Amino acid sequence: MSSPAADDPLSHAESTRMRIVLQLSLPEESRVGEPVPLMLALRNTTALPLELGLQGRTIVFDVIVTGPNDSEIWSRLHGQSLSAILQLRVLQPGEVLELSARWDQRDNAGRPVPPGTYRVQGVLPTEARVMRSEPKTLLIHR
Repeated sequence: MSSPAADDPLSHAESTRMRIVLQLSLPEESRVGEPVPLMLALRNTTALPLELGLQGRTIVFDVIVTGPNDSEIWSRLHGQSLSAILQLRVLQPGEVLELSARWDQRDNAGRPVPPGTYRVQGVLPTEARVMRSEPKTLLIHR
């Protein structure tokens, strides 16, 4: 006999969400004008394969940079239209899907950003929900 939670698709979905981890990696600091490498890692921490519905032929993901007042400075997807294509991807137990980008230290209007402290967060839209990494701090200095 199965438990009530095992028959509840919402409980299963919630349980699955807690086992997919999205992590952002970037340097802690960078010199003014130096491109910043960004890496998003999606990790299946379960002992079972997990199927994910991801957007785009090339997986759609965003990285958002905010300034001291939490206003958006730069978004990787700013001004782009998103593909309606859905890609089903199976992540095996322990498998990591890596997505990379670079930020050229320019804002959404193309202007160079000044030295300062910025907050950076990765975003991965999936069929079930939008996943967000823990924000990281980036110090840009001269």
